[in-house]
Amino acid sequence: MRRLPCLSRQVGLLLAALLPVIAGGCSGKESLRGDLVLILADRAPDQPSTLFEELVGSALTFAGPLDFPNDSGDPEGTERALLLELLTGKRSGQEQGRSYEWLLSLPQSAKLSGYRSLCVSNHLDTIELFGMEQHFDYGLFPAVASKAPAANQGHGTAAALAALLGDYEARGIDRGATFLLADLTGADGQLEPTLASIRGELFGPGSLGGSSIPRRQTLAILFTDPDSSLRAVIVGPDIQPAQNADGVAPRDFLPTLAGRGDIKVTAYLAGVVVPGFLSGRDLLQAE
Repeated sequence: MRRLPCLSRQVGLLLAALLPVIAGGCSGKESLRGDLVLILADRAPDQPSTLFEELVGSALTFAGPLDFPNDSGDPEGTERALLLELLTGKRSGQEQGRSYEWLLSLPQSAKLSGYRSLCVSNHLDTIELFGMEQHFDYGLFPAVASKAPAANQGHGTAAALAALLGDYEARGIDRGATFLLADLTGADGQLEPTLASIRGELFGPGSLGGSSIPRRQTLAILFTDPDSSLRAVIVGPDIQPAQNADGVAPRDFLPTLAGRGDIKVTAYLAGVVVPGFLSGRDLLQAE
């Protein structure tokens, strides 16, 4: 008869297994994976934009067409399909080799991988329609307050970050990796105030907790207007600045950010959790 280890030995083995996790959580305030920011906007700014121009100067950019069907004649339906493709990595209605009962979304996968997820959007009803509102912490924030003057651009991004950082301060714990989705489509002039709201906290120069260790962040922007002068911008540590004439698809951003943030994308197939099948490509990987 096989003898089971005593309780004290079991506890000892459990503590030994947890030590690397505990040590990793107490090793300092720097997030090992860094923050992830995904912004949707209609087009690159036509007017001078200091923060955007600084960003582009150190980014990988794409200037080709938007790889997305836009012939439905239903702008609202097109917007929903684009957002669905962006957040699930799979084109709506296009089966490629395997059909899933449900493919976990980027915000859900990020949350399951230990990220705190924030959403700022001009189309909160679409997020709720997909059932994704529960995958964001602190609820959903409108991109611009409904009563704020256009010139003021009172921004939901600042409110979302204030809620996140206030929670960490109240709990007395170190800030972890953060994923922010900012859907700014459908309104002009929101990109600059969005970048201003997250500068130093989710992108750009700065350090965590006053340390000398620089932040590790990845910021990606997709421009959805077919006439935009730029299609996509990706910037972050170890990303070499370059200009690329290729186009991109919305579904390319999930594998790109998942790879950068060590996010495991899974799905349900016949009631079983399996690795997710993504039809997009990692924009940071060479062909």
